[in-house]
Amino acid sequence: MNIPPAPLSDKPRKVMISYSRDGAPHEAWVRNLADRLMDNGIDALVDQYELRPGMVLSHFMEKAVDSVDKVLLVMTPPFKAKADGRKGGAGYETSMIAQEFLENQSSEKFIPILRRGDPSTAIPKFLKSVLYVDMTDDARFEEDFTTLRHAIHDRSIHVKPTLGKPGLFRSADEVPGYPKPPEPQSLGQTSPAYPLGLDQSGELSDANELLAFYNMPYFSKWIFRLEVPAMANRSLLAFYNHLHSNVVTGDSPAYFFPWILNDQRKIAHHPAFLFEFKDEVKNINNYFTQERLKIDKGLIVYEFSEYTSTNPIPVGTTQPFLSLLYLLTILRKIREKTKADIWAKLSVTFRSNHLARLNFGNTPVVFPAKYRNQIMIVPDNLAVREVPFTDFTPDSLYGVFQEIYSIFSAENPKSPLPFVELDRPGFDHLLKHLHQGLF
Repeated sequence: MNIPPAPLSDKPRKVMISYSRDGAPHEAWVRNLADRLMDNGIDALVDQYELRPGMVLSHFMEKAVDSVDKVLLVMTPPFKAKADGRKGGAGYETSMIAQEFLENQSSEKFIPILRRGDPSTAIPKFLKSVLYVDMTDDARFEEDFTTLRHAIHDRSIHVKPTLGKPGLFRSADEVPGYPKPPEPQSLGQTSPAYPLGLDQSGELSDANELLAFYNMPYFSKWIFRLEVPAMANRSLLAFYNHLHSNVVTGDSPAYFFPWILNDQRKIAHHPAFLFEFKDEVKNINNYFTQERLKIDKGLIVYEFSEYTSTNPIPVGTTQPFLSLLYLLTILRKIREKTKADIWAKLSVTFRSNHLARLNFGNTPVVFPAKYRNQIMIVPDNLAVREVPFTDFTPDSLYGVFQEIYSIFSAENPKSPLPFVELDRPGFDHLLKHLHQGLF
């Protein structure tokens, strides 16, 4: 069964057409392409419509390249000659385009169109590795135009089918010598093990794979997903540079910047920046942690996982919560620096295949002694929270983390303290040491 194709975006796309003046027939073809794009709801900027006597050509080109969603490059042999030689309007435009192309490390904004010639004679050097739309055959114009229209909307012509169910595998009982993990031990509450085959779409790591690879039966996992709409239209590199150039450095060694957002941890930068940090502690519990961080356009996803091979240990929150708090602090600095209306939507997911008990000795905030006399757990070992917020003030951040800590509740249903309430002075003290003078 195929996924029904979603309609193209209702938001009008804006493109600029860059070409070389190869003669009246070629200019007429470019003008016709612009007209067809306009008829299909795509605002097309072309010099034949936009420029008038007295206007400065370089100003138009610079403004157009920066303001559009896509730049269409109509490639012909004269276009390649002018682009590679940086001559004429096409040469000036491609100088700017090549610079932005190299700075952004991304070709998605630029769509080459092969109009005349072949790849060796018509494609400029800096576009050699970029896929193009072949529009050399006028008899295939409608079909090729459909391909171009989909590319402008970041859509593929072909629809990807849904993922089917995997075939059956032999169980551990059927394979002689296959190591069977020990059954999770109950700590006063029975809970189902993490079910194999659970849809984990959108997660950065597969808990089942790591459990099997390290032969560890117990795990817990935090997933923080930060959507930042105001940064979605910026290039991926620009968004990453905003985050990385605003790294928070605390005065106290107790509050260090998370290990995860470090160039030494970067394992990929395409199609998104991906960081990974694994920390394996060889002790009696054979305790192992994994962190992953993904930075995409307007999106930050951070995961923190714990694994152990013996009795489940209480859930620690210091590393994941401090990492989240640093990321939120960086977004605040970006907001102050860019004066942009930056707000975020935070999605929090926690799950475990054992009794998820809060470790009061491993939290970034010190709790009153009254909570230490009872066990705080995550009911059913699973929790999901949606936390939208429009600013990054101490009050707002306090509310965010109060909501996250509300995931834990008293194991005793008759407890007079059913939920964890953050100590506000303690939280403010944490913010102060996180970045001296930030608030």
